[in-house]
Amino acid sequence: MTIQVIPFTGALIGNYTNYASPSDHFPIVGWVNSAKSNEGDVVHVLTFAVRWWKYDSLTAWTGYCEEKSGEPTLTTLWHYVRSASNYPWDHIITNSDVFTPKKE
Repeated sequence: MTIQVIPFTGALIGNYTNYASPSDHFPIVGWVNSAKSNEGDVVHVLTFAVRWWKYDSLTAWTGYCEEKSGEPTLTTLWHYVRSASNYPWDHIITNSDVFTPKKE
């Protein structure tokens, strides 16, 4: 995953590469908001989504970015929704992800 924030607008853009399909890159769109105050525990909040056009599905992540061990870390909850499923109750899956910079 690669992301960048557009200054002054808060827009978040980038590309997501899924482990299941490493040759495919899917666009990321989203938003970032930062606290106007430095009091208390302050983090950058964000939300972003990917349209998995090849798989007729979407994923949306919401969470926050904070420094952990000197690296930016995204802690998120996500909802994955698919248009076709084997069961009526199986269209939405929810879980969590933590993203850290890739080690070169």
